[in-house]
Amino acid sequence: MNAGIFRKATMTAACLATLATPSIAAAQGCVAQEDVSDGVVYAMPMLLDGFEAKCSEQLSSDGFAAQKGAVLKERFVTLQDDAWPGTFRVIGQFAERGRAPGGKKSNNFVESLETLPEDAVRPFVDALVTQEITKVIPHKECANIERGLELMEPLPPKNWGGLAALLFQLAGVKNPSICSPDID
Repeated sequence: MNAGIFRKATMTAACLATLATPSIAAAQGCVAQEDVSDGVVYAMPMLLDGFEAKCSEQLSSDGFAAQKGAVLKERFVTLQDDAWPGTFRVIGQFAERGRAPGGKKSNNFVESLETLPEDAVRPFVDALVTQEITKVIPHKECANIERGLELMEPLPPKNWGGLAALLFQLAGVKNPSICSPDID
């Protein structure tokens, strides 16, 4: 999956969900790889839905997405609850970057979301990621994305997340950056 597509979708969700405590984001100038991995695992069902919505007319009815897309999606759906806490921390990190100097919130809608319970925000995140992914996928990349999904399909879902986190770190994703892994 294209790192730029996931990043744009995640950032959009984050802008609407300034949720994590400022002390967590301030204490750590980078996002933990484990949390990024959780974010990828959590978002993958929505990313797949958005991909299908954007690309369904361009893909073959006997291609990978048509034949195995639903099964692939279900593998991630079963892990979403466990991946939510890390995803929530990622959203908080990105949202914290959207605050004005001095910690002042820059958006009344975002401020109002902070009063919601953490799980009440999930439907907003889910809808926004699905909506935004359809905006950022170029039609010309549908076949390439399908091929990438097919190549990665044998990997366990947690490996998808871990690989994405590693690639984001190696690519030098900034604002916030991806933390180096803890090595024991």
